[in-house]
Amino acid sequence: MRSMQRDVLSTALGGLFLFSVAGCSTPGEVHPEFARLRPKKVSVLEIKNETFADLDSVEFGGLFQRGLIGVETYDIRSLLRSSLEETLLKAGYKVVPAKEPLGFDPRTPGATLPAGFPSEAVLETVVESWVANDLSNFPTFFLRCRLEMRRVPTAEVLYRGPLVCDERRDPRTQTSGGVAGAIRRSAERALGALPSAQP
Repeated sequence: MRSMQRDVLSTALGGLFLFSVAGCSTPGEVHPEFARLRPKKVSVLEIKNETFADLDSVEFGGLFQRGLIGVETYDIRSLLRSSLEETLLKAGYKVVPAKEPLGFDPRTPGATLPAGFPSEAVLETVVESWVANDLSNFPTFFLRCRLEMRRVPTAEVLYRGPLVCDERRDPRTQTSGGVAGAIRRSAERALGALPSAQP
């Protein structure tokens, strides 16, 4: 039974790999007037999870590894958020925390902002798909998200695009940076078409 489950998962991951390659090559969409609307300060909001998976405590490790040295546990949402923040910082944006719940809906044009709201735009990220082989001896997973950067309080979409991460490499034989490295690279690709903070 376990063998059959692994075969099904392997087939699913193979199909997702082909899908993810296409997803990674899809550039983000930039607002045509981004140069005029360009924000300097951006708040990366808490990652939303539309899947049934518990992404705050993801474990990887084969049966032998689990019995001998234990499993590796990752907070995928936290890794994703920090990777997006790091990518924005590299592009010259000032990343500022925003207290959540925000007290307004960033999708509502002309929303009344709480006093002292710290940023000119918010980056919303929603996890749409997560598939993982948690019995693999090395991290094997597929992650797909949608990203939207919205100007506040006008709710204009300044940037949107997919974030796709397909990790099936063995970090023991390749310098991949493991789970954190894979998510970091995916965040960089997802925001790759976003213009820098400086004109």
